[in-house]
Amino acid sequence: MSTFVAFSDSVEKEGLIELTVTEALAVHTVRARLEDNPRTGERRPSYDPQAEDYVVHLDEATTGGRPISVLHRYHPALDGTLIYWLVIGP
Repeated sequence: MSTFVAFSDSVEKEGLIELTVTEALAVHTVRARLEDNPRTGERRPSYDPQAEDYVVHLDEATTGGRPISVLHRYHPALDGTLIYWLVIGP
């Protein structure tokens, strides 16, 4: 069974529309990987003791454009991950 992964409203309405086709493909590839391994990326401090925050850094070679950081929060009890922020550029 795979983990539920969703984009936050702000990522869907603002972040994804700013991406080129190759950048969007790289972000959607991260989303697909999170379904199989929600603990992907570098662990970050979290204000919620029941959740785990991570960041995945994508370089220019991976995105075919600008570097992108994908920030996501995994909640083990819910087996769900929310991609809540995209940092686009250096």
